[in-house]
Amino acid sequence: MAAGRTTRRRSHEPAGEPHVARTRRRAASTSLSRMNATPLLQPVARKRCASCQCWSGPRAIGSPPGNVAIAADTDVGLCDGGGWHGSERRARSACGHWRIWPLLLDGGTTPG
Repeated sequence: MAAGRTTRRRSHEPAGEPHVARTRRRAASTSLSRMNATPLLQPVARKRCASCQCWSGPRAIGSPPGNVAIAADTDVGLCDGGGWHGSERRARSACGHWRIWPLLLDGGTTPG
């Protein structure tokens, strides 16, 4: 960053907290318990971020098999090692570097 330049932050964000730490904090504070009421199911076959091993957002293995349960389409997580590495991505985002979340393989889902 150039000398004399500051980054803009929202009033609810702690000063000086790096972008990655903010995103991880936000993802951790989003509880999967919100899904107990009515989780949204996203088919693994759609190859979206929610079912990718690189996405760090809140999610759970869906029922029936072949689905991922998310609390909201707007859930956000960091891409860690994929095509958008280091960027915030929503659960329904997609890219050409999708790799199935390994926990889904243990649940009997096959990569499609």
